Amino acid sequence: MKKMILASLLINVAVLIPVCVSLLLDAAWVADVYSAASAARGILLSVYGAILVVLAGLLFTREPMLVAPLLLVQVLYKLTTPFTVGSLRIKW
Repeated sequence: MKKMILASLLINVAVLIPVCVSLLLDAAWVADVYSAASAARGILLSVYGAILVVLAGLLFTREPMLVAPLLLVQVLYKLTTPFTVGSLRIKW
């Protein structure tokens, strides 16, 4: 597997593990970033968890051609999120 693809997968895993664990454990920062516990937060955890499982699988299969669909899904859900939540405003 090409080094940049491998690095990308590892960075994704390194980011998603603490985010998923924090969502599961309802860490203090989670409410500030994602608001109070809700069904929407559960769905987000499900999406992030599914991406994490696929990432882990890709690390073991080492098939670079399978990375493109995952990247496409990640880009599309990030681009469509402002429209689905009804706001293009960034909350700092």
